[in-house]
Amino acid sequence: MKNINSLSKLILLTITSFILFSCSDDDPVQIALYLPVANFSYEAFEKKVVFTDKSENADSYYWTFGDGETSTEQNPTHFYKGNKKYSAELTIRGERGKTSSKKVTIDLSDGSSTDPEDVNITLDGKFNDWLEVPASMLATSTIAAHVTDLVALKELKLCGNDDYVFFYMKADKTKFMVAQFYIDKNNDADTGFLGWYWSGIGSEFLLEGAKDDGLAPTVFEYDDENGNGGTNWSWIERHAPAAKTIEISEFIEGENDIVEVEGRIIRSYIPELGRTVKMGVALVGSDWSASGLLPSKLEDGSLNNPLTVKLP
Repeated sequence: MKNINSLSKLILLTITSFILFSCSDDDPVQIALYLPVANFSYEAFEKKVVFTDKSENADSYYWTFGDGETSTEQNPTHFYKGNKKYSAELTIRGERGKTSSKKVTIDLSDGSSTDPEDVNITLDGKFNDWLEVPASMLATSTIAAHVTDLVALKELKLCGNDDYVFFYMKADKTKFMVAQFYIDKNNDADTGFLGWYWSGIGSEFLLEGAKDDGLAPTVFEYDDENGNGGTNWSWIERHAPAAKTIEISEFIEGENDIVEVEGRIIRSYIPELGRTVKMGVALVGSDWSASGLLPSKLEDGSLNNPLTVKLP
């Protein structure tokens, strides 16, 4: 009997040693044990929402609350301003940089909200989700037939939600170096840069990003004090390209040097955006002269109106 016990111990030791020494750092079974799994619950007390983390294997936390605000706390408490639906998302990072996310709709609506339907665009370069954007939330422009000079930009689409302003562009990649996004945050031409591209727009913000840098823009805010009523080119740099205020899909190549791209501007970098904003996009060539413009100028050469974008 004693010999049998000794033999059993020897077999158990051999099996244990084999398991320990045969498993490498790349063993999928070991990796699976430590993969992060995002999970959380919440309690709402009118507009105050208490979030409770229930994730597994998380080293860091990043919350977006659906209203442009974020947090890196494990269990944040957030105060919302409106009675409507918000999309809250938790993204965790675990061992070896692995990430996991969970998104939940926080319904604080009480029947009084008149906010337009929310939208979301996935930056996958497929562009099919633009077809699902409600017409009331979608602003579009295509190059006018009479345009013969500023032809680099062929099509532009804009929409937004609580976190982002989304854009889609179709352009001739050989005819532009930089994209410029002009944003009138309050739909008021009495403040901001009046410019020479569109009428009825006073741009408080200009996002200027190079194509070769993935459109990562410098964010400028207009200097009204020195702008001479909006007629001078007078801007103050607020965010450098490293801030990554714009995220984009890959440029999708088409025929005749045409490329398509979709992206999103992070709203928190453009404070105090109203629910109705005006926007236009200009493309600039290597000599820094305009090569594309949407909305296009009118056939008689006069300035067109910018796009009006509805935001929640």
